[in-house]
Amino acid sequence: QQAELAIPTFANLVPSTSLPGAVLSKESESFFMNNVGGLKNADGIIVNSFEELESHAVHSFSSHPELSSLPIIYPIGPILTPEPKTKSVVEPDDIIKWLDDQPPSSVVFFCFGTRGSFDEDQVKEIAHAIENSGAHFVWSLRKPQPKGAMAAPTDYS
Repeated sequence: QQAELAIPTFANLVPSTSLPGAVLSKESESFFMNNVGGLKNADGIIVNSFEELESHAVHSFSSHPELSSLPIIYPIGPILTPEPKTKSVVEPDDIIKWLDDQPPSSVVFFCFGTRGSFDEDQVKEIAHAIENSGAHFVWSLRKPQPKGAMAAPTDYS
């Protein structure tokens, strides 16, 4: 049976298997504690989100006893890149036209954030599931970082 963890800013229990292995390893504990401990010295924490999207998380920082000693949270997002670094596979105007041609509330938007990416097998599995659902969708997809590299995901070209 998999363990479920109560994480203060999450509304529901989180399966431990959904967290990166480094988060749960004893070897990484001092690294995380040193970095998190430094947050208490800040005057505030800026988060790339907005309260209406993640109100439970934002309010947890001020109401949860274990988090109340942290500085105030400033949700200022979403922070967007004004110009794409690479030419997109589909032109933004084409996406807007396609969306305008769809019935209201009939399109699902998939986006895992600027740091969210999946390896090729995961992308194929997600794509098959979305296609098999029959739903109309727009998917903003990022390329994963190269194996062994500490770099942000990049755009597909």
